[in-house]
Amino acid sequence: MRITMLVVMSITCCVLAAGNGAGNMLKDRGNYRIALDHDGQGDWDDIAALPLSLALIEYAGYTDRLVHVDICNHVWKNSCRSEMQKAMNDGIEQFDMNASIFYNAHSVYNDQGSGNNVVNNSLASEIDKSTANNPLYISASGPYEVIYRTLKQSTNKSAWNHVYIISHSSFNDKNDKGGSKTRTDVEGLGFDNIISIKDGNNNGFNEKDASYWNFLKNSSDDRLKWVYSTLQTVNSKKQEYDASDAMNIWYLLTDLQVADKTKIENFFSSAVSTARTPQIAESPLSDAKIKAVRYYNSRGQLVFESTGSGFSPKSALSVPRHLRNAMCVMKIITDKGITTKKLYRTK
Repeated sequence: MRITMLVVMSITCCVLAAGNGAGNMLKDRGNYRIALDHDGQGDWDDIAALPLSLALIEYAGYTDRLVHVDICNHVWKNSCRSEMQKAMNDGIEQFDMNASIFYNAHSVYNDQGSGNNVVNNSLASEIDKSTANNPLYISASGPYEVIYRTLKQSTNKSAWNHVYIISHSSFNDKNDKGGSKTRTDVEGLGFDNIISIKDGNNNGFNEKDASYWNFLKNSSDDRLKWVYSTLQTVNSKKQEYDASDAMNIWYLLTDLQVADKTKIENFFSSAVSTARTPQIAESPLSDAKIKAVRYYNSRGQLVFESTGSGFSPKSALSVPRHLRNAMCVMKIITDKGITTKKLYRTK
């Protein structure tokens, strides 16, 4: 058997659970894109809310739908908290995400000004391409300054009909510190697709008891353990395990405005348990000659391939050592032209 290794920046595969596991909790809104607009300089919750939001998106299998992330949108302040920058950087690495869509808004605004800068250009571009079949949902997790300036820069106002802002926080809606624009200012532009939902602080995403999040702490997925560590950081600052801004993404994915430990744990555990089981039908393997087994990460990059003769169904399902404890998509190619694509999670 010939083994071919392809070297890429990261060989860690990622879970893709759409239609499986967590899929039974997913709200079907059709095809859509996701943008996150966070602060991280006021309340400390964003330091955990961003990681938890990224985890929810990843476990839903929607990583490829995430098109824009900005942090530290208190652009008038003197600095961005180092803990928030670290949460973003670590999140990119933990979930193997496209770093080019992540921005520190504070740094960009201070370096490039508040007008035609890369943050505004990125989000405005996503707004302007929105259609009925390709809408955009923006999680408003802080003041509206960046969203306001981006909408003003938008050149396709008809696309606004297919852009939706989700807000769980009346405080964020009204936050005008430093002269920041508010929800009222955004509505004054003629934008009225703002979805108000229940506050995540009172509905499952802010708890004083650390045991509430034990399912993250004790997870077999190191990435969820990392999310728990960010909650510990938040607790060290405000004596609460607060990820309240993650309510926006929770609502987008599930259509639920209330969460609790069981619901959140079920979202993650169902995705993991489904992905751990290969569940590859025996029929295409038992009566066909296997020609290749390939593993892909969440971006569709081929990270490992086995080719040649001598495959058996058992050997085909044996995960290479360097991919163990990883999540990935496996494809089996047979001489009958059958390609079986299935989630795989090893312990």
